[in-house]
Amino acid sequence: MNEPKPEFASFAKQMQAGFLDWMTYLCVYIPGALLLLNVHMYDLFFPLLHFKVYLAVVIIPSILTVVWWIQMRSTPGKLLRNLQILRLDGKPMTNTDVTIRFICMGFSTLMFGMGFLPAFSNKHQSLHDLLAGTAVFHVKPKAKHGKALRKDTRSTPDTSDEILIQ
Repeated sequence: MNEPKPEFASFAKQMQAGFLDWMTYLCVYIPGALLLLNVHMYDLFFPLLHFKVYLAVVIIPSILTVVWWIQMRSTPGKLLRNLQILRLDGKPMTNTDVTIRFICMGFSTLMFGMGFLPAFSNKHQSLHDLLAGTAVFHVKPKAKHGKALRKDTRSTPDTSDEILIQ
């Protein structure tokens, strides 16, 4: 079967997914990493003095993001909005594409976060997508396991064609 080509995700959907990703980052990744590394509250007041804080706030979430990109072609927010990060030709990203996209996210961050806005092209690409040759696409959700529901048409003894005469 020939699958339809995915379409570029809209600005609004990407912003919604970005908001969900930030909520995941702030409410799941950071607290989970802080608990995992046993970081105390007083360590947070002097984060530059403690490598564990840097590890919890930057390194672990970055690794989790790259793992999401490789495994799911998405992030949690994009997954909830049926969005995927693909190459411009619609094919999945290679490890090289993932690496380039991740490095280019640094440029988006250095621009005070403005590089994350999906407004740099008519394809609604962020700066790092534009530099990496990727884009965010809206994909149709697939049916689970390819099973289609069908009506049971078998007849039972109670619904047979027999006519009861009294």
